[in-house]
Amino acid sequence: MKSILWRLLNLFMAAVYFVAVYVQYNDPDPVVWMVLYAFPMILALAAAFGYLSPFALPSTLAYLALAIHQMPWGKLNEALFVVPTWHMISKDNEFARESVGLLICAAWMAVIGVAWWRGRAQAGGEAESR
Repeated sequence: MKSILWRLLNLFMAAVYFVAVYVQYNDPDPVVWMVLYAFPMILALAAAFGYLSPFALPSTLAYLALAIHQMPWGKLNEALFVVPTWHMISKDNEFARESVGLLICAAWMAVIGVAWWRGRAQAGGEAESR
């Protein structure tokens, strides 16, 4: 059984992703971003209730690739300096914010994936010791 801290962290991250899904309704491409935030929300909810998905690790790589693709590398300095502001100054700001969101998704899915991997390795070790 996972610790209460693990459960609370996953529930917190699921709530963060739920808010991210909710605020996408006014985005120019809402369905894409709702799906991209709903997937890690589902993984976090599942992890909170004891199910660790093997899809978390490959999904981490996919989200990292999307974040790298989305980042406005040519104008990175100006795009990232205005991320903390609420005003959308240029399309590069939106791309930078989306990339940061994807990186947050990738980071938590990596945590879930590593927990799955460790649990798999421990289960294999227990089976071998019998």
